Amino acid sequence: MSAKNKGYSIVVNEKELLTLDAGKTEKVLGLFATSDFPSAIDRQPQYLTGVPTLPQVTAKGLEILKKNPQGFFLMVEGGQVDYVEHGNDVASVLQEMLELDQAIGVAMAFAEANPDTLLVVTADHDTGGLAIAYSSHQPPPAVKLSNGETWQTKYNFGERGIFEKMAKQKKSFLKMAIDSKGNPAAFKKEVEENSAFTITNEQAADLLARDSKGAFQATKDYGEFYGRSNPSPLMGRLFGKEMNTAWAVGTHTHTPVMIFGKGPGAERFRGLVDNTWVPQIIAQGWGAVLPAAK
Repeated sequence: MSAKNKGYSIVVNEKELLTLDAGKTEKVLGLFATSDFPSAIDRQPQYLTGVPTLPQVTAKGLEILKKNPQGFFLMVEGGQVDYVEHGNDVASVLQEMLELDQAIGVAMAFAEANPDTLLVVTADHDTGGLAIAYSSHQPPPAVKLSNGETWQTKYNFGERGIFEKMAKQKKSFLKMAIDSKGNPAAFKKEVEENSAFTITNEQAADLLARDSKGAFQATKDYGEFYGRSNPSPLMGRLFGKEMNTAWAVGTHTHTPVMIFGKGPGAERFRGLVDNTWVPQIIAQGWGAVLPAAK
C-alpha cells in the first residue's frame, strides 16, 4: 500500500513543504533527495534549488506535531556534519554547524512559547577528532608594551582570519573533486575559484591520484583510519596548516560529546553519563520507563 493510501501528504521540494497546510495535515512524508541531504555548503542556490533547509523542516514538523493534545516527540538530525568530518573538510563542518544552530533556534523559540517542552541537544559521537590550534613555528611578531618591555607570545595564539578563510569556501572538498571530473587542471581551478587556497599542478595531480584498484590514496599517515573513496581527507591535511586546524582520523572517535537540556526535566542532564541513559532521561519527562539497554 502506498504512503498516500495510508494518509500521508507527500512533499518533494522546498515550495511544497512551505506551502503545506499544517492545519489539514496529520502525517507528511518528505522526499527531498534520492539518498542523503546534500551538505549545507553544496546547497547554495547557484548549485542546487528546491531542497529545504534543516530549520525549515524543523519549523514545519513542529507546526504539524503541536496539534496533538497528548504531546509529541520530534528528532531533528544535522546528519551531514558526520559526512564532511569523515572528509576532514573544516569549512563544510562550519556551515553544517551554522545550519544546525539555526534549527536549534527554531526549536528554542517553540520551547519558550510552549514551556511544557523539553528540548535536548546532543550528538551520537564525534568524527575526525578536529582540533583548532596554532603553529609553534609561526608565532606572531613581538610587541612593545606600555612599560617599554617587549612581549613575545609563545602559546595559545591563533590567526584571526581563520574563520574568514573558512567562510570563503563555496563548495565542499568532495564537490570540487567531483566537478573536476578527475582532471588535475580543472581540479586546481575548482579549488582556487571556490576557496581561499591555491595549489600547484603537482599537488592537484597528487590529490586525484588513484591506486591500481581505482581507490584514492586516502592519507599516507594513519591510512587505515581513512576511507579511500574520495580525496577530501587529503585536502583537509594539505590545507589544515593554512587554517590552523588538525584532524586525528577520518573515522569516528571515542571523544565524549556534549548534551544540553532546556525545559522541564532538563536538570537531569548533568554529569558524565552513558549514552544509553539519554533516552531513559527523556522518557522520564513523560513519566515512562523504557526497557533497560542490553
